[in-house]
Amino acid sequence: MGDNNAVFKSRLLTILVTLFCPFTLKDDAAAATAGSNGQIFAVMCKIVSAATIKPQETPNPTLSDHTKKAAPMISVFLKNPEVLLELAAAENIPQEIAKPGSKGNKFCTTLPQHDCADAAAYLKSTLTTAAGPFIKALTEDSPLRQRINETATELAQMISDYDKTDLCEQTGSYEDNMKAALTGDKPNSNQFRMHKAQTNRQTTCGLNSATAGTSAGKSIADDLLCLCAADTGSQTGDVKVCSGASTQDVTFNTGDQADQGTAWEAIKTECKKTAASVKQPHAAELRATIQTIRSHIAVPKGQSQKSGYLGSIKTGAANSHCDAQSTAGAGACVYYGTTGTTANEPGWLQKLDAAANCLEEAQTSALDKKATAKSIELLNATLTNLLHLNMQYKNAATTTKPSQGASTSTLTEAAHQKCRNAKDDQAECEKLAKEGCVFNKDGEKGKKCELKKEVQSELEKKTKKQERKMRKLTARNMTIRRIAKQKMRG
Repeated sequence: MGDNNAVFKSRLLTILVTLFCPFTLKDDAAAATAGSNGQIFAVMCKIVSAATIKPQETPNPTLSDHTKKAAPMISVFLKNPEVLLELAAAENIPQEIAKPGSKGNKFCTTLPQHDCADAAAYLKSTLTTAAGPFIKALTEDSPLRQRINETATELAQMISDYDKTDLCEQTGSYEDNMKAALTGDKPNSNQFRMHKAQTNRQTTCGLNSATAGTSAGKSIADDLLCLCAADTGSQTGDVKVCSGASTQDVTFNTGDQADQGTAWEAIKTECKKTAASVKQPHAAELRATIQTIRSHIAVPKGQSQKSGYLGSIKTGAANSHCDAQSTAGAGACVYYGTTGTTANEPGWLQKLDAAANCLEEAQTSALDKKATAKSIELLNATLTNLLHLNMQYKNAATTTKPSQGASTSTLTEAAHQKCRNAKDDQAECEKLAKEGCVFNKDGEKGKKCELKKEVQSELEKKTKKQERKMRKLTARNMTIRRIAKQKMRG
């Protein structure tokens, strides 16, 4: 009867403890208890899922072939129109450039050869089109040439920068960083082997609160094996620390241990059940996951309140081994060690940071490319307008330059000069009637062929309108340049 009373009291005590001391899943929960690493496992699984996704590339706005080639050609053409026209007329442009001592050879050695050859080739194809006369007009003196040259040169540079593909040059690609974080230099398959497994689980994952695991932090796969895998060597039995399923027993030791790869594949399968698959990786989401892991490692754990752990430590005794046993002070964990009181971080966290930086750079670059393409479009329109204005100037002007005291109105002065060229020859003057010239027999000697006053008035109005248009173009051009420079500086 006394034995029955003892059993009854023992059971009653168990019930009371269960009622008044409910168990919660925290970092200091019993290490070998099913689900004690469930929360951090779910977070790590987000990384495992994201590591297998190739980020979707945002296609850049397409620049037309004319836009990409016209400005660079004009920029080169204005350096030496005569030579570039000769090169364009050659049957074989590269051979002409290669001739020692030739004009083309001397000129092109001052430029990147492909720039010179490409410019000559595009000029050759342009001269027979509607754009040809606008290019030929640039061979003559014009007050617009400098502005056209500046615009074409700047546009050519913008186009060159636009075509550069140096994305993530500093950080490395998203895929490379995620692969390095996930499995290091090992295959992401059942051929995976831990990087530095030695002797047993605790030596491999974390020997004690002063000694980090030999394989700790080498890769996410290494660390998830420490957190989740079953291990007969530590007599942990049917371990379900991370999820509702147990891996096969893993040999935490040197050599080619095939069970490590098999267990890694099982962990990845459980990850698919635990965390929603990542459809498309985003920098902000990846950074949030990284921060959760970083915070978990930094939080002190166990009886010793030591940081530098990933996983759970059971309280009740000083922190000891990451051996996945349910004894006090032990746990299914990874220990990275500390520097002073600061937790050391696994190397793969830096790889995740680099992957997030690359994602952010790609997302920002896509927006910048869109804005730059718009700037190129606007600056190209400005260049086109300048070429049209230059053609108007050429059509209005003559080879004779205006005198020092002449009107500042380019169109008006050019028209006056056409009439003056006839001097006092009435027959010649009458031939210029369509140009607005009229013969004045009472006019100044040598200048009896004059420009009609109504024609002069109309030309002055046209000139003022042209000048207003140029001022607007100049203002817009300056704005476009300022915006483009800001974008290129980042």
